[in-house]
Amino acid sequence: MPHNTHFRVNRKPEPVIKIRSRKKPAWAVVEIIRLKALMPQLGCRSLTDIFNRRFAQQRISVSKSWVAYTLKQHRRAIMLTAKDKAKATLRR
Repeated sequence: MPHNTHFRVNRKPEPVIKIRSRKKPAWAVVEIIRLKALMPQLGCRSLTDIFNRRFAQQRISVSKSWVAYTLKQHRRAIMLTAKDKAKATLRR
């Protein structure tokens, strides 16, 4: 009986997923929240530039989209941190 090639499945190898960068450390999230609380008028691009210049020696950098995502996820923490900073300056 001849082999029917109509039902043959061409399986392609699984694509290799390359991870471009590691997950950002927790202190980077805290630092972005602190910077935004101190300077609420700054946007994502400015915060990115400040962070990348400040931590260039430690060889860590963040992207504008990562900063935007982080700010969106931690809106409440930013608000509470800003409120605490304002109270601390009033007590002086």
